[in-house]
Amino acid sequence: MSTARALFVLLCLAAGSLNAAEDAALIDSDGDDRNGLALTLYQNGATLVEDRRSIALQSGVTTLLMEDVSPLLLPQSLRLEAGDGVRTLSHRLQLPSLDAGSLADAYLGEDVMLVRDLAGGGQRSRPVRLLARDGDTLIIRDGDGVEPIPASSGWRLRVPGLPPESRGRTALLLEVESATAGSRDGRLLYLTEGLGWQADYVLSIDGDQLSVKALAGIDNRTGLAFPDAHVRLVAGDPARSAGPVARSMTLEDASVADVGVGDYRLYELPEPVTLGRSEQVHLPLFQVANIPAQREYRLVGNAWGPQRTGPVAQPVMARLRLDTGPDGIARAMPAGTARVYETDPRYGAIFLGEDRVPATAEGGHAELSLGMAFDLSATRQQTRYRRLDERSEEQGWQIRVRNTRDRDASIRIIEQMPGDWTLLESSQDPDRSEPGRAIWTLNVPAGGEAQLRYLAEVRR
Repeated sequence: MSTARALFVLLCLAAGSLNAAEDAALIDSDGDDRNGLALTLYQNGATLVEDRRSIALQSGVTTLLMEDVSPLLLPQSLRLEAGDGVRTLSHRLQLPSLDAGSLADAYLGEDVMLVRDLAGGGQRSRPVRLLARDGDTLIIRDGDGVEPIPASSGWRLRVPGLPPESRGRTALLLEVESATAGSRDGRLLYLTEGLGWQADYVLSIDGDQLSVKALAGIDNRTGLAFPDAHVRLVAGDPARSAGPVARSMTLEDASVADVGVGDYRLYELPEPVTLGRSEQVHLPLFQVANIPAQREYRLVGNAWGPQRTGPVAQPVMARLRLDTGPDGIARAMPAGTARVYETDPRYGAIFLGEDRVPATAEGGHAELSLGMAFDLSATRQQTRYRRLDERSEEQGWQIRVRNTRDRDASIRIIEQMPGDWTLLESSQDPDRSEPGRAIWTLNVPAGGEAQLRYLAEVRR
């Protein structure tokens, strides 16, 4: 332990527990003392850190100076466990305080040295008294008088040493009381911000088959590296228990086991992970191949009031349905972003679009929007509007869909009906199972068009 560090510790303790500090032994602990590191990451950007270290305690009060902790840790969440007979009296989080400005401020009023490099090689030194600092400009006095020295002058400040209260990195200062002396296995637990994870999905469509690759994207913005950490990922999906199911798709052996914990889903990575100080890492969660690709084209309209113009163009939207039941992915999907690609026999992989996947429990489904279908177009036109009374009316609509592709297309037409409604006429029967909606499936031949006509009475 250096003299500067010892002075720093004593200065910190003087503000709170001076009497205890006078008798406390000083133990310095850093990452080299670790015998285990575990991270439990949540999708909201918080992480529970479990840092196991060997620590030596004396009988009575010991001062622990613990380095290699997250600069973004939440001090109120900290807990040190070191067995029976050990309790923490206090803890303080010491943030880095060593920079060019603080170094100069520590020597205000002191004799220092200014140094600059010479054009022909070598250096020139100039002893001065440091009077003040104004941003990057030093105010000095020498034998010739007082002078401001800007940073652009080429002069550099050289001081005899580090001030005792300066720190280059974050540290925890703990006062620990132990009934007996000896080495113990300590477990430091705390929550930190700046470290979280999100799911990323790569979806590949090949004909009528779909492959899903799920990745865990871990983003470390804490400013601390976490070497060889045992990593657990917590997703906010409701827990679902189900036995093994037989299915025809291929489930890759590299999948990460997931278990239900309360109302959450926990994924435990099989191998230790090293996270750099400012690093993004993507690790495989699971991969599923050879499941049906459930692509859907959708047209959504509203039967609301009179339309005073002619045919109105409407986009046909492409969507992809993901089933998490036994005939689909067969597992829960943590919330994340899905990027969808399609394999074309002539051009290879084509990017179709991306969308957000909500947290989806096993046995549910999620729908992804892939944007507007280029080769499918639609128009809607009101063919009849008659007000029956103050709260009811008749509305007639004609919807035309054109398909310029070389294969047939099936379009799901969803008409949102406000209030109570009755279908008086329709060119084909709709699905009426969803409240406030009538849903038709319109088959459009390749290179052709199809239309839907209906008349409804709407009561508001």
